[in-house]
Amino acid sequence: MTIHIVSFGYGHDQAPTADLTLDLRALLRNPFHDAQLKHRTGLDPEVYDHVKDTPGAERLAFNTVTTALGLAEDTRADVTIAWGCTGGRHRSVGLARLSHELLLGAGHKVTIEHRDVDKDLLPAGVHNRTEPEPETIRYTADVVAMTPGGDVLLIERGWAPHEGAWALPGGHVDRGETALQAAVRELEEETGVRVPASDLREIGVFDRPDRDPRGRYVTAAYLAIVPADTQITAGDDARTARWWPAANLPPLAFDHADILDLVATSTTEVANSNDMLMVDLSGKRGGPLSGDIG
Repeated sequence: MTIHIVSFGYGHDQAPTADLTLDLRALLRNPFHDAQLKHRTGLDPEVYDHVKDTPGAERLAFNTVTTALGLAEDTRADVTIAWGCTGGRHRSVGLARLSHELLLGAGHKVTIEHRDVDKDLLPAGVHNRTEPEPETIRYTADVVAMTPGGDVLLIERGWAPHEGAWALPGGHVDRGETALQAAVRELEEETGVRVPASDLREIGVFDRPDRDPRGRYVTAAYLAIVPADTQITAGDDARTARWWPAANLPPLAFDHADILDLVATSTTEVANSNDMLMVDLSGKRGGPLSGDIG
């Protein structure tokens, strides 16, 4: 049985397939931050000694080698150890060499490969362990569909988060879409109601960091005024869909109550707008809104 050892950098490519993968990005002293060692690699004696002499390095290598040998003995199969750091030039190379020497010294069959040792240095910011990971922000669109009498169209969510809760129709903005296009599409997919994009009015952008338990979601909300007899059919992510009186709404998922609150405070302005028009399901415009909306 042979122990295979590979060093690599997370900043260049995904981790190689291995039985034991050790992530050194937050461990050990990083020679990248030493001006005299930065442009050398773990193949150079001064860098190797710098990494090996870091408190805890030798114990980590010894314990990893011991685990790999035990795994090989139990499974009767070859075992691969992968040592990873940011750029694959310093710490991972040093620990790979150290574990290689331990195995050779004990008479075991071992191979070693340094996948990224010859790659270019990565930018300094990548090596700064105090720099937070970039935040992933997802973009969604939600629609407040209302009748002139003040009924609000809600869906019962069929999926987590907030499965079974009531919410506004909406969803992710797909690649190549605008938020307005996504609002039109999501409203039709989840409720069967088709409204031309020209008849949607933007309510606002809602970006409170904790508004969605899945992470950072920013949504653009739109208002659509539709006839009172508009037929609805639940579909896509919606378990059911129904009209609710604005004065008697159920508890809502996410921050959708805040979106409706903003609509309520601006109802007078919307109702008095000369360019806000009702639409029917055929996509044709109706007349100007009456002054008693809401």
